[in-house]
Amino acid sequence: MIAKGPNITSGYWENEELTRRTIIDGWFHTGDIVKRDEEGYYYHIGRKDFIFKSGGEKIVPAAIEKVLKEIEGVKDAVVIGIEDLYRGNRICAALIKENGLSITPEEILLKWPK
Repeated sequence: MIAKGPNITSGYWENEELTRRTIIDGWFHTGDIVKRDEEGYYYHIGRKDFIFKSGGEKIVPAAIEKVLKEIEGVKDAVVIGIEDLYRGNRICAALIKENGLSITPEEILLKWPK
């Protein structure tokens, strides 16, 4: 996502390098990844800074977190990349269970959408 207008920052305080990398020709490059649907609505997908590669695939943690949170028994989830010499990164997820519900990693894998 990029933005331009009088309400957009003119730069980062005492950080010229970051300002040069994010404000290009007057456009502020936010680092947010968005998707536009057929009706013209925009949806936030994640942050470019958080994307990592695993086995040559680009991984968007927010997309995996969204699916994990839809699984019964999962209250919240966070996904990060853990450095791996062979794959680049391994996907690591930390979950918070719903109160009173029990769920195992095996059950999560069984419930994962195909």
